[in-house]
Amino acid sequence: MIDLRSVFSGALWILGLAVILAALSWGNWEAKVSRSRLREALARPHLQCAIGAGFALFCAGLALAANRWWERMIWVVLGAFWLFQMAWALKQKG
Repeated sequence: MIDLRSVFSGALWILGLAVILAALSWGNWEAKVSRSRLREALARPHLQCAIGAGFALFCAGLALAANRWWERMIWVVLGAFWLFQMAWALKQKG
């Protein structure tokens, strides 16, 4: 029997890594188009928001997969940090 919780948690962290990879690729493209450094492109608020969302999804997936309460709490705290960082980037954008 397939454990749906494991499938869902695995899908979340894989989706998070895919979002991070897409944001890095987008930043690389923007850096090449504007002839700037990748670091400068990744500092832009929209890419910071995408990276924060990707890491938050990654942390959520690993929190669901955790077996121990303290391990789950570590992933929840890290996910909350990335959500805060994402909100900060949205505030800087607007």
